[in-house]
Amino acid sequence: MRRLPSPAALLAVLALAACGGDSGGAADTAAPDAVDDTAAADTGENDASEDVAEDTSADTTPPTPTIAEQTFGAPEAWATPIADYLAAGEAEVKSLAFLRGIHDLRAYEGRLYLGFGDANLNLGRVFPIDFRAFTDPASATPARELVSDEEQLERYRQIGPDLLMAGVDATEDAWLGNVYRRTPDSGWVKHRTVQNGVHVHDVAGFQGAIYAVGSGSTPDEWNAGDIYGHLWRSTDTLESWDIVAQVHNQGTGDSRLTRLLAFDDVLWAFGYRTNAEGLLDFLPHGAWDGETFALLPTDHAFAWAYVVETDRVGPARALVRGRDFGVSPSVQRAWWFAPDATATAIEVFEGLTVVDVDVVDATGEILALTVDGTDWRPETPGEKRVRAWVSAADADAWTTVFDDATYIAPKSIAYWRGALYVGTDTGEVWRAVAQ
Repeated sequence: MRRLPSPAALLAVLALAACGGDSGGAADTAAPDAVDDTAAADTGENDASEDVAEDTSADTTPPTPTIAEQTFGAPEAWATPIADYLAAGEAEVKSLAFLRGIHDLRAYEGRLYLGFGDANLNLGRVFPIDFRAFTDPASATPARELVSDEEQLERYRQIGPDLLMAGVDATEDAWLGNVYRRTPDSGWVKHRTVQNGVHVHDVAGFQGAIYAVGSGSTPDEWNAGDIYGHLWRSTDTLESWDIVAQVHNQGTGDSRLTRLLAFDDVLWAFGYRTNAEGLLDFLPHGAWDGETFALLPTDHAFAWAYVVETDRVGPARALVRGRDFGVSPSVQRAWWFAPDATATAIEVFEGLTVVDVDVVDATGEILALTVDGTDWRPETPGEKRVRAWVSAADADAWTTVFDDATYIAPKSIAYWRGALYVGTDTGEVWRAVAQ
């Protein structure tokens, strides 16, 4: 089997995956719908026996403007929502060498949720990593909700009306993993039910069930050095999980499935396997059809793409980003990805690193946050050119929303209540207001 190269950039990609950087909020189980201001009208036929007067009053509700129709200023510092975590981390680590960023921003039920924490240094054991959300654009102080039992809150996923968070690294004893769920009518609930779930990296809805991916094993397997990438399925709303597919580590290193991508008839899982030296030697990307899990053949072009993040943007396509090891030297890249595994590089992002993507339910658009260069990493010193782009979800016509230069690395982006919000690698949230 051909072995993946191991340049210095590879270590940076692995670090990004482990820390949950490059994570943006986006619904992944259904295409976003544009707001329909006529949806409240009665379009059904009236009963013939009723004499109903025609309503000729005009609808004066202004249409929701798209992001592309608005003009935004450069992002400006707005909030420092995890200052207490940063202070605790500095006291514990005695330096700034820990994950300090806003890993994810996600608009949900009128709130803007954020993710933070460090699963590499296990800072959840010295500081409570809680769910935090901004509730009003007039206040830069987030509300604090459920305290998780996690080292890090990494990636929000919306499945139907509910918001979920996979528990990437529990602070409790291993062998059971967590998934957290919030509904429109209730607060966060922890489900500690994922068997063998040492790490749970992602969740998705598929064919009426909820799926999760991660890694783990039984205690006996773990002690023997046998670790498996897992695909789990829950058919009872997170009360229990079945293991439906596993990828063995071949007795050395690690094996993980880290990202999911659900279409109507196929569920894609993406991951990695490392050797005894901790270097990548296989990318176990595969498709689940509800009955069997089939790995991509090693001669498939996308089999050499290390996938960092996935975002479903339409009925039959998604935006996938990661590092392309199919070329030399390897580069950061973004692709349109189809259910049949057809992957097409997005031309406008060639030469750039797509740091985050937000699929905006309110307008039916896609936001992309980029930094110039294909070998970029958050700790790269110097000034950075940061741009936000927008496109309709069913098109490939990108417009620049803002173009700015900064010495602080961006990490996440979301559109919330008429403004753009950018989470930084230093734990700030910036805001770009429509002018």
